[in-house]
Amino acid sequence: MNPKLSICSILLSLTTFISINNAKYHPYNGKIGIECQTEDGIIFLRIDEMIIDDKKLDWKQLDYNASSCTSSEKIIENKTPTNIEKLELKFETDIGMDFEFLKIKNNTYEMKKITIILNETLYEKDEFDLRYNHKFKIDTQGYHCDDLINYLKINKTVPNVKDEISVQFKQFQFAAYLSHENITKIAFKECNPLPGNQLVPILVGSGLLVLMGVCLTIYIFMRSR
Repeated sequence: MNPKLSICSILLSLTTFISINNAKYHPYNGKIGIECQTEDGIIFLRIDEMIIDDKKLDWKQLDYNASSCTSSEKIIENKTPTNIEKLELKFETDIGMDFEFLKIKNNTYEMKKITIILNETLYEKDEFDLRYNHKFKIDTQGYHCDDLINYLKINKTVPNVKDEISVQFKQFQFAAYLSHENITKIAFKECNPLPGNQLVPILVGSGLLVLMGVCLTIYIFMRSR
């Protein structure tokens, strides 16, 4: 490798990533939580149960020494410089899980991307479906969902490798860009039910109303005879 090119690569990495710190255990409501400190703030993450393609991932397999968070600068679509926080979790089963948060204007942030590394294959999804308005107030709001399922895809087709995996998080919570460790001060916004879950009771209720209307019409017709 060209020595000059190597030096430039090192300098570029130093200017791109402001901080790299290890993730640590953070107990929360009797459950396992993850906390990681960057120069832009603290990232908090809690997932009671993780299921990848019907296989449960155990928190006991998390390698804290290999799990870390970074903070870096980024230019977004409107050419405005902003900051991103990235939490990288590494498990002993050769599974990796990355969460990327983006700071946006008006003192808000959002989860921008999630990535899963499974069997050396990278699956990811931009605009991770939270079933909620993605924007949260920094140092005030976080996100919570009892049960959340997303489908992640690989960027390009790989022979003998499936191109999509399902990822299910139960009791999923996060907050980013925190200036303090007191998670109890954060108001976790609840996710909305899936559209399908809302549609079923509406259809059932509409069907019952129609049936009642038909029965009432028949009753009135029979009485009038």
